[in-house]
Parts: sequence; C-alpha cells; structure tokens
Amino acid sequence: MDTIAEAAGGAVGTLYRHFPTKTGLVTAVIGEHSEVLTEAVEASAVRVAGGADAVSEISALVSHIVEAAAAERAVKAAAQDVGAEYLTPDQESRSRSAMTA
Repeated sequence: MDTIAEAAGGAVGTLYRHFPTKTGLVTAVIGEHSEVLTEAVEASAVRVAGGADAVSEISALVSHIVEAAAAERAVKAAAQDVGAEYLTPDQESRSRSAMTA
C-alpha cells in the first residue's frame, strides 16, 4: 500500500481512508477495468443493432478483450490472490444482455 500511495503521489493514510483493505483496492481497480469491458460489449451491441456488421464487431470486441486481458494480467492475479470478483453481477448481467440483444 505504501508503494501504491507513493506512485499515486498521495499519502498512505489517504489511500487507506478510501480503501481500508487491499481487497477493497483491488476490487475497485477490477471494477473499473470490468466496467470498461462491459461498456465495450454494450457499445458493440448498439452498433450491430444500428446495422454494423456483426462479424466485424465480434472480431473487434474479441481483440479488445484479449488486449485488455493481456495488459491486466497483474490485476487479475491480484484479484485471485485476495479473492476479489472480476465481474460484478450487474456487469455480467449487462454484458450477457448486450450479447444476446
């Protein structure tokens, strides 16, 4: 937590005030990452509903998800170590709804 606070340019006390536990911090980071992916799925569904080529959208979406997963390997590993969920139930539901629309 000291290293994270230093890298963020803040005090460790401030970090602990916002995230009392490492699990809380990792969960917040994962939540932001998952929200970006959920929004990508929803945006792709909107484009397909508007007439975009579904195969092209799926291809672009898969590429985006693979790139994001590769970039966020450390975050996922940290999530597993502290038992944090990767997708919230709301994000999973939104993503499923968008993909089946």
